[in-house]
Amino acid sequence: MWQFQLIAFLKYLASFFKRDWELADYPIRLMQQDANTPSIGHFTLVPWYAAIVNWWQMAGYGNTKEEALSNLKQHLDEYKRQHGVAPAPARVSSCSGPQPVRSRSMCR
Repeated sequence: MWQFQLIAFLKYLASFFKRDWELADYPIRLMQQDANTPSIGHFTLVPWYAAIVNWWQMAGYGNTKEEALSNLKQHLDEYKRQHGVAPAPARVSSCSGPQPVRSRSMCR
């Protein structure tokens, strides 16, 4: 788990040198899920999950790693389209997505 936070910190430092962020600028966590888990209602578990570290709401799913990453990129692009810009990796928090850094301590 600490590896993801180290990568997030390095991406945080790099974020001070850019103003327009792409998916490659964010720390990403890829997980393979047990696709043999029975469905819950109309929800079916997909084999791969990709999410931006400390911004769990920004995620993508797919049958392959590539599909999950592509789905995550689509979600990030949609966020950028709706909000005009993606938050800097330094401004992403596990509380509720992008927010000012000073707000992180207010997460409950």
